[in-house]
Amino acid sequence: MSYSIIAAIFLATIALSSSSSVPSFDNERNVLVRFYSDFAQLYRPVTMKSYVNQEQTMEQYQFYFTEREYTRILEESLTMLYTNVIERTITFYPTPNFAVNGSRYFYRRDPKQNYTVEIELVNPDDRLFREVDQPDRYFYLPSYDHLTYSNQVPVMPYYEVTFICNSSYPQTQSPLLSYIDRNLQYTPRYLLDLPSFGSSKQLDMYAYADIRNTGEQTIVIKGAELIAGDISVRGRPLDYFRTALSYESSVGDVSSFARPLGEQASGTYVYQLSLPSSITLPAHSLKSVPFLETNVTVESFLYYSSVFSPVNSNGKLLNGYNLTSVNNFLPTGRLFLREQGRFLGHIDLPDLSANETYTLVFGSDADVSYHRQVTVLQGDEDSASITYYVEYIFENFKPSRDVQIYFLESFSLFKYFKIQNISTPTNNKNLPNFGSYGTDLRGYVFIPRQGSQTMISYNLIVYKDKPSVNV
Repeated sequence: MSYSIIAAIFLATIALSSSSSVPSFDNERNVLVRFYSDFAQLYRPVTMKSYVNQEQTMEQYQFYFTEREYTRILEESLTMLYTNVIERTITFYPTPNFAVNGSRYFYRRDPKQNYTVEIELVNPDDRLFREVDQPDRYFYLPSYDHLTYSNQVPVMPYYEVTFICNSSYPQTQSPLLSYIDRNLQYTPRYLLDLPSFGSSKQLDMYAYADIRNTGEQTIVIKGAELIAGDISVRGRPLDYFRTALSYESSVGDVSSFARPLGEQASGTYVYQLSLPSSITLPAHSLKSVPFLETNVTVESFLYYSSVFSPVNSNGKLLNGYNLTSVNNFLPTGRLFLREQGRFLGHIDLPDLSANETYTLVFGSDADVSYHRQVTVLQGDEDSASITYYVEYIFENFKPSRDVQIYFLESFSLFKYFKIQNISTPTNNKNLPNFGSYGTDLRGYVFIPRQGSQTMISYNLIVYKDKPSVNV
């Protein structure tokens, strides 16, 4: 077949395929995202639009995903918003290396030759190529063997997602592609920096969203929301909660972030990210951005907690902090505790409702110790009951600081018991009453500075069987 005939066929082929779209995989640009703890809901603008009929009443939208990218997408969630979807088609192309017009390769006409010729793909269906240096020279290849990539490996196998829509649908804004992607997620992280004892400096707490992109594609985000709450995609696909984030509206100030979604998603909170400009998430990257202005109070104390044992013991007390979130919901995340920038420890903070208090317990305090002595006053293992006398001595070696201890001892291992003769510290600085509450003995104990001691004691009667009313 002569070159002129091939050229004629080529021109006819171009004419027939001029309305078709060339797959584009670099399409994660200016998207809107709702981030959840282990997935994200994306809203992508339309980049490829065509008409199915001459009246232009039926629109066609096409989107492309690499094979690896598609495996992380919830297929059922792929849909179009702000248009009336008539038909959705998903097609897998296993050999995309030879499906994109314009792809260039090096070709050796004869395997015995030492030199190659750079060629360009013209028609993948017929395997029609032309030489780059001599663009009027066209030829067919019986197979794709002996081809070498010219610059980089072409895109891996991909999926084509096509929507046929009715253009008569009343559009309030441009159509968007919406789907759930497991390549994107976020995790809250908190940095709590405490001032030193006696300092007039206020405590600082910063809330960051660690946004992670584990996918193969770079994504450019124009607007974003963070969703906090117990939402899962393991069951029924998640529908979008309300109208998609508007491309036209400006994002609110950071101080007005948290708000509930509504009754249909009770207990779920939304945080809008204030983005002065688009943010870029490269493939396999992590970006941290502030997402909430915190308002918390922290009360420090020392902490002792144990389950009753007849064995004597002694040791150091733990550092405890009562963290209260004032007027804000704090989603679960990792909290790092510092004092004037010095790292003290970290802990997993659970969901914390507004005005709810959570107790953080960290390492031991070397300056405050306890000595616990247990004595059997009456009975033994064969008796109907055993009476123990338990004595605690707490000692504070801090030279310039009084401390308060939150004490808790549990008797939940016993079915029948009674606590008697609970001692009261002589100088407890009007702290909450120390006493028995259900299966626990608990309360606050005050200890002055400079080697001072405070003692508490009680009697515990443990019964083998349920005691009579007169006991």
